[in-house]
Amino acid sequence: MAKQIRFTEHGITSLAKRFIEKKTVENAVNTPDNISESYENRKVYSKKYFDAELSKEMLLRIIIDEYSTELVVITVYKTSQFDRYSK
Repeated sequence: MAKQIRFTEHGITSLAKRFIEKKTVENAVNTPDNISESYENRKVYSKKYFDAELSKEMLLRIIIDEYSTELVVITVYKTSQFDRYSK
């Protein structure tokens, strides 16, 4: 069973500020291309996607606090710098 996805106030604000749809983030969290460790025991979920507004492929990065019953979205951003974030 998939964990519930909850957005912090900052997470919601980052969606609007960066023109990212909530559904796009939920899809990326449910089917990430990569999950990596971050600071303060957080995780970074990454997924390539086609950004309709920019008309190009982008990398969506979602900072998550992971708990036993839910995933809490702290912030979200998109980047075209694929090489910077690839391992």
